[in-house]
Amino acid sequence: MEFNAQYGASQEGDGEEMQFSGLIGTDFADGRGNVTLGANYSDRKIIFGRDRDWIIEGWEDPGTTGGGIGSSNLSQYSASTP
Repeated sequence: MEFNAQYGASQEGDGEEMQFSGLIGTDFADGRGNVTLGANYSDRKIIFGRDRDWIIEGWEDPGTTGGGIGSSNLSQYSASTP
């Protein structure tokens, strides 16, 4: 029998992530067979780019035209969701 739990968050205190897993098994028929059952659950909260100051500052770059929208500084950043 084995059970595990894990919890974490980003340095900003958001983006919480938790994971639980378990494994249980037994032998039967004088050791000639066995059965095993495992399960895993995980959950991760989304962190949006707007939640990070360094992204917001890139959008508000006063050195760009068009009020900062489409700033060339953003080309070095990317974001994705699972």
